[in-house]
Amino acid sequence: MRLQSDEAYVSIEELSAGYTKPDVILGASLRVGKGEGALIAGPSGSGKTTLFLAMTGVLSHLLEGKVEGKASIGGLDPLKLEDYELLPSKIGIVLQDPEKQIAMPTPIDELTFILENFGYSREEAEKRAVEALKSVGLQSKANFHVENLSGGEKRRLTIAASTVHDPPILLMDEPTASIDPWGIAEIRGLIRSSLDKGMAVLLIEHKPVFFKDLFERIYILRGGKLDKFEEKDEMSIRDVDFSVKECGEEKGKDIGSGKRVIEARDLAVGYGRAILRAEELEMREGEIVAIVGPNGSGKTTILKTIAGFIGPIEGEIVGERRRFYVPQFPDMLFIKRTVEEELRDQKMDPRARGSLKDLFPWYSSLKSSNPFRLSHGQRRWLSILIALGYDPSVLLLDEPSSGLDLILYNKLVDLLKRVKNSGKSVMISTHDPRLIGDLADRVYYIKDGRMAEKGKSKACSELYEVAGVVR
Repeated sequence: MRLQSDEAYVSIEELSAGYTKPDVILGASLRVGKGEGALIAGPSGSGKTTLFLAMTGVLSHLLEGKVEGKASIGGLDPLKLEDYELLPSKIGIVLQDPEKQIAMPTPIDELTFILENFGYSREEAEKRAVEALKSVGLQSKANFHVENLSGGEKRRLTIAASTVHDPPILLMDEPTASIDPWGIAEIRGLIRSSLDKGMAVLLIEHKPVFFKDLFERIYILRGGKLDKFEEKDEMSIRDVDFSVKECGEEKGKDIGSGKRVIEARDLAVGYGRAILRAEELEMREGEIVAIVGPNGSGKTTILKTIAGFIGPIEGEIVGERRRFYVPQFPDMLFIKRTVEEELRDQKMDPRARGSLKDLFPWYSSLKSSNPFRLSHGQRRWLSILIALGYDPSVLLLDEPSSGLDLILYNKLVDLLKRVKNSGKSVMISTHDPRLIGDLADRVYYIKDGRMAEKGKSKACSELYEVAGVVR
């Protein structure tokens, strides 16, 4: 039974915040007691991450931002430096980008380091670290170098790192980014058990459909204003994903009528040893192919192999050579100082380059911004546009919907349909059942180290069911 308390364990009152002036968050207020939770949703760039940074004191003390109003977390005032320095023992934080949260070379080192900093002995720290890794399914990779973990596995590690010291408050910023449906089910379990133990939980999430049944308080952040979600609010339903998408109809096996642009037989991929085998793999001109499977199953590895970054262990890949790979973490593509420079790189195809700025919804206000200062969803969108600027025949997208709000997700669907209709081919590594239902012509499903074709409707429905969403 959940513990309830009228006393707010986490609260903000009339909080306004921004980076040069308090203009991103405008007078936000909320109260969460012990054993209670709040889900915060909203469009990309609306300031959800800024809200977390402001209420925890990070924005004012580390980023030199501007914060006005009141904040209280576990009896501490994080806007005061002396309380801010005591805050780590009170909270666990899962950041939006796991790459920015992991400091040590291996998962066991990461968790042990955290616990020793909280005063645990080496022996006790290692014991607790092993149990925490086991709870997120990483015990077999405790001593792997973190660079050899998949994006989803890095996310699982950050979840373990945020809870290994048993904090009374849990703040999670987009925890499902790059996480498979199996991991979503685990996050749901973590939230449920945290609430039952009396913790206060605040969750920022672009896909609230996976979590709305766990929270009594749901807020929408839009235009700097934080408001309670109302089911009848048509604007909220339009730009925030609260509903389960239809999975679409099955299509025949020989979907594409064009030539084969990618073909492989008896393919094995991996790093030194085979981690994934595909007896058959093909993609035709003007076709969208989805590759689906759990974190760490080899989806990114096979995309990198098709892109030519690593060689196959067995077999070969033949076909169209003009391939462009967009990585799971968009920051890897940025090489310029501003958004404007990224979208007019002189190495791009001149015909494609001309229209890119029109496809970036925030271009007029953000063209002079550093790409690394954009929200995760904005950075993801920018990385896809950069790829299109090089006019590839085959576009390889690793988790393209990660971090996109519903409006941008729908723009992505429209954009990829246009790419497909132009005769180009797209291969997507994804955990997102929406992409399968909306876009996939064929689906390759990975299970137990082997990849085989599977019906799109069946694959889509299975991902929703695994995540624990009732359709």
